[in-house]
Amino acid sequence: MTRPLALMFLGLLLALSAAACHGSQSVARNEEAGQTAGKIIDANGHIDSALAALDPQFYVSPNEDTAGYVLGFSVGGGGSPDSPEMTALRSIRRFTAGIYGADGAEIAHLTTDDIGRSGTASGGDGSVMVYARTAWAPKNGNGAWALMSIETDRGSVTRRVAFPGTGADASQTRKNSPLEMSLDAEPRGNSMEFVLTVRRTAAAPEGEYRPNGEQYRIEIMDDGGEVIWSSSRGLMFSQMVGEIAPKKVGEEITYRAIWSGLDYRTHERAAPGRYRIIATLPAKPAPYILREELTWSGR
Repeated sequence: MTRPLALMFLGLLLALSAAACHGSQSVARNEEAGQTAGKIIDANGHIDSALAALDPQFYVSPNEDTAGYVLGFSVGGGGSPDSPEMTALRSIRRFTAGIYGADGAEIAHLTTDDIGRSGTASGGDGSVMVYARTAWAPKNGNGAWALMSIETDRGSVTRRVAFPGTGADASQTRKNSPLEMSLDAEPRGNSMEFVLTVRRTAAAPEGEYRPNGEQYRIEIMDDGGEVIWSSSRGLMFSQMVGEIAPKKVGEEITYRAIWSGLDYRTHERAAPGRYRIIATLPAKPAPYILREELTWSGR
C-alpha cells in the first residue's frame, strides 16, 4: 500500500471510531435524561413522533399470582384510516422492557410481538386501542425501574417507569398542572357512575388546545393492562379544535359517565377484583391524566 493510501485508510478508521463513540455517548446521555419517570427517551435515536403525540401509557403492576410483575402499555387514538394517528397505531410491531436494579445494572430483558388491538369504525373514520403486556418474576434481584419501548415501522417511543414502592411513578397528573382533577366512583344499582371533577387553578399554557370534540375519557384496565371499558368507545367526535375546559381560573366542571359493569371484550360482567381507572383530558401537546384504583365486587 502506498503512503497516501495508507494515510487515507487510517483517517477513515479514526473517523468511524469517533462516530461509534459519539453514538454510544448519545444513548448514555439520553438514558440519563430519562431519570424522571414518564419522560420520553430517545433510546434508539429515532422517536416516532406521531405515536409519542398519542401519549402511550406505560405501567408496572404487581402480579399476585406469580409474586412478580406485569409490564405493559396501552395507547389509543382515532381519525380517518390515513390520518397520522391511525397510521402510527397500525405501525406498532413490538414491545420491549429492560428491567434494572437500583445500581443501574440490567437484570432482565423482555420482548413480545403479541400486540392487541380493539376498536370501532364508522363512515370511514374509527378509533383504535393498542396494547401489549409481558410478565416478569424476579430471579436475580428486585427491579427498581424499567425502560419500556414501543417499536414501530418508523422508530420507537421509550419511557422509564419506576417499580411500585421504589420511587416516583409516571402515572401522576402533570407537575405544576393548571388543572386539578379528582375522580369519584358511585354505585348505581348494578352499574357504576364515574364523576370526574376538573378545576382550573392557573391559566392554560400557551399553545394548548383540544384536538377534537372529545372533552374527556374514562377507561378501565384489568391487571394485565387491557382496556375492558371506555367512555368513548363507539362514539365519534367532531374534528373541531377547541379549548380545554374550564377556561377561567377558579371555575370547575364535572363530567359523568356510567359503566354498566360489562367487560366489552366478553359482553359479560367484569370479574371481581382490582382495576385501574384512567381519566384523561385529551389536550395537545400534552394530555392531563389521572389514575386511580377501583375494587370491583362484580355485582
